[in-house]
Amino acid sequence: IEKQVDLKSLLLEWPEDRKLVYCDEKINHNKSIIDTLMPLKDSNIKWGILIGPEGGFSDSENELITKNKNVISISLGDRVLRSDTAITVSLFCINELLAK
Repeated sequence: IEKQVDLKSLLLEWPEDRKLVYCDEKINHNKSIIDTLMPLKDSNIKWGILIGPEGGFSDSENELITKNKNVISISLGDRVLRSDTAITVSLFCINELLAK
């Protein structure tokens, strides 16, 4: 856990050797988290997870996030989860899908 930083600074300073898994409740494609992340299973990529606040990110924040080349947008399913639940689910999924 790091010190709080604003979103724009976080994205601008995001390390080149790390992917940022963005759990986007507004994503509108049918690709599951498994289909999205499994092709990256055997790579030596470092990971970070971005969970939005209750109520989600604004449209401008969402655009800023998705334009970052290291961001991988995923859906955690059809239900919108509370932030504390979403982080638990995302950590479990990434650990199960990508851990060696």
